[in-house]
Amino acid sequence: MSGNGGQRDLAVPLGEQTESLLVERKDDTKFKAVGLDQDVYGAGMFSIIFDYAEIFSDVDHDGMSRNMNFLRVTYVVIILICNYILQVSMLSFIWTYVTLPSVHNVQSLYRRYHEDMFVDGVIDNQKFAESPEQDEICAIAFSNFWFMYFILC
Repeated sequence: MSGNGGQRDLAVPLGEQTESLLVERKDDTKFKAVGLDQDVYGAGMFSIIFDYAEIFSDVDHDGMSRNMNFLRVTYVVIILICNYILQVSMLSFIWTYVTLPSVHNVQSLYRRYHEDMFVDGVIDNQKFAESPEQDEICAIAFSNFWFMYFILC
């Protein structure tokens, strides 16, 4: 197995009927090299494709029992589900504890700005120039420097 750019070649046993062999081991066992990402998604793709084929076909390509193939694909699917649950949870926590409070703070500031700075629908520049919240109001567009920096760069 050789690592290459975030991928690892995985040797998959071939059946007798396959002629295109890419890897031959010292014990004359023949394998086909398959590029596999080194993460849970690569493991999931491999297991779902190869183990489902092993479970539902009558030909045993990998020399493992159907129970072992079923156990492996079940384990990988459970890990994928856990991964998705963690990702959705992180998005939910970010929405609840970061995004909503920030949006509320900006909306409150903007509401106060409109209540205090406008007289009969026209902005009072003198009030705005003397406002202690002037810097905050002008900085609304730049509320998160690093986010804006990475978006603009």
